[in-house]
Amino acid sequence: MIHETPLVLVSIVCLLIARPSVASDPPGHTRCFDQQYSTLEVDLKAVVSLQKLAILAPIGIYHVHTETSDGVFSQLLQKNGRPMLLYSSLTAGNAEWLTCSVLAKRLRLVPVFSKQENAPVSVFVSACRHETDIITMDDRSFYVDTRSAGLVSMYENVLSVVFRTYYDGIFLFSGAEQGDLLVAQITAGRVYVIFDFGSLSYMEISGGTALNDGAWHELRWVHEFDSVELLVDGVLENSTSPTGLYRKLDFHTEIEIGGRPFDAQSNTIQSSYRGCLASVRLNNVELLSFAPKGVYAPCSLPHNQMITIAEGGSVSIPYSFLPFAFEFRVLPMPGEFLKVLEPKNESLFTLFFNKNMSLEMNANSTFTNHISQPDIRFDDGSWHSMIFNIRNGRLEVEVDGVTIIWLEGSIVRTIALRMSIFRLSAIGCYRSHTVSLRSAHVTGLVQLDKCVYENKCRTGTCENEGTCVQTSLTNFRCECRDKHSGTFCHTSVLPRSCEEFFRSVLSLYSVKGTPRRQTRPVFAR
Repeated sequence: MIHETPLVLVSIVCLLIARPSVASDPPGHTRCFDQQYSTLEVDLKAVVSLQKLAILAPIGIYHVHTETSDGVFSQLLQKNGRPMLLYSSLTAGNAEWLTCSVLAKRLRLVPVFSKQENAPVSVFVSACRHETDIITMDDRSFYVDTRSAGLVSMYENVLSVVFRTYYDGIFLFSGAEQGDLLVAQITAGRVYVIFDFGSLSYMEISGGTALNDGAWHELRWVHEFDSVELLVDGVLENSTSPTGLYRKLDFHTEIEIGGRPFDAQSNTIQSSYRGCLASVRLNNVELLSFAPKGVYAPCSLPHNQMITIAEGGSVSIPYSFLPFAFEFRVLPMPGEFLKVLEPKNESLFTLFFNKNMSLEMNANSTFTNHISQPDIRFDDGSWHSMIFNIRNGRLEVEVDGVTIIWLEGSIVRTIALRMSIFRLSAIGCYRSHTVSLRSAHVTGLVQLDKCVYENKCRTGTCENEGTCVQTSLTNFRCECRDKHSGTFCHTSVLPRSCEEFFRSVLSLYSVKGTPRRQTRPVFAR
C-alpha cells in the first residue's frame, strides 16, 4: 500500500550473465577474491559480499540459500518472489554466472531435481570481504558527516539496509534544510521509507510482513529520477512515482543512524533502534563504517523461546503466574486459539478465530460469547502480541497494546481459582520471553526452537489479478480469475491466436465418405 508519507525498501537483484573462467585466489590475501569449491555446502569462513556464482556440473538447476549468522539459511528470491535459479554449465569457458549482491557467510546449493544430488560439482564464487563490523544497536544512535562520507545530491539514489530485530525502530534519518527528507524504519514487522525531494509533500512506501522475526532481512529503496521502488529480501514489494516538481535528493550535513532528532510533530517516525545491523549502504557508501569504535557490541539478540504448531498439534503450558504473555503469527484459518483448562482438562475459557479472523471469547460455565472490540483481524501473517491477565476481579485480553476482550463478575473469580493449563492450538508460530515454551507438553506436530512459517503470499505471487491464499505453513494456492489457470495463474485458457482458436473449436470440413458436421458462426477476439 502506498501512502503520502514515508518509507521504501529494496533488496537483492540478481541476473544471469555469461563470463569466462575465473582465476582462483586465496580469499585471505585480497579484499575481493574468486574461489572454487567442490561441494554444494560452501563455508566462506567470514561474512562476504557475494558478487557472482557459477556451477560446473551435469545439466541441472539449483536453488541458492545463504546464511549470515546463527546457522539460519534463507533462500534467494527473484523480484517476482519466486526462487532464484542457478543453471549449471558443462565447461568453465561457457559458465553461466548468477550475479547477486547479498551478504553471506555460508552457501547452500539445493538441486531442484533429486537425480542431481550425487553429481560431481565445482562451485565458483566471486565475492568481496565485508569489512564493516556487524553490530548490535541498543537505542544509541550515531551521526555520519555527509561531506566526510562523500555523499552529494543525486537524481538517482539507492539505500540498502541489512538488519535483524524483534522490535520497531528507525534505521536512518536525514532531513535537509531545503525540505528534503529520507527516513527508513520498521514498524509492526513492516518496513517503511519516507522521502521528499524538496516539494514539502513527503511520500511513504512500505512492504514486507513479519520482518521483526529475528532473522536477517534486507530492504532496498531505489530512486531513479521519476521512479521509486522498494524491495524486501530481493522481492519487489512496491513502486511509485514521486510527486512535486523536484527529483534531486539533498542530504542533511549529518545523517543519523539508529535514531532521529526530537520532533514533537513526528509521531509516526520511530525514535531509536534495537537490533543488529550488518550494512547501511547509501549510494555505495557504507555508513556503518563511520560507527564509533568500541561503542557497539557484536551482533547479539535475546534468544526467544519459539515453537511452531502445525495442523493437529497443540501445546499445553502449566499455569504458574500472570500475566500470560506471548507473541504469535497464525494462518488465516478459523478455529480454536487459546483455551484455559482446569486440572481435569475441562474448559474454563476459550479464545477462537471466527470466519472473519476476528477473536471471539467463550466462557463455558455461562456460555458467554464476546467478539473482540475493537475488531482486530489476524490474517495478515504478522507477529502480534497478546497478554492474558486477571486483576481486580476483571479478566482482560490485550492484543498489540489494546484491550480487546474483557470479562467481569463471579465467572472471573471461578476462572482465577480453578485455572491450571493454557493450551495453544492455532496453526502458526509462537514466541515469548517469559513463558517456558520448551518445557510445555506438546501433542501432535509441534517443532521447538524455530518458526517454519514461510510467507508465500508476497506481492506479485499470483499473476493476472489472481488472489494468493496461504494454505499451510509452507504452501499457498492462487485463486485465478476467469480465463487463467496454473500454479501462479500464469496460463491463459484463451487461444493465443485466431488460427489456434479455429483449430481447437471449429470443425468446418468433413472427411470424404462421412456426414458433414453442423457448423456454427464464432468470433475470435
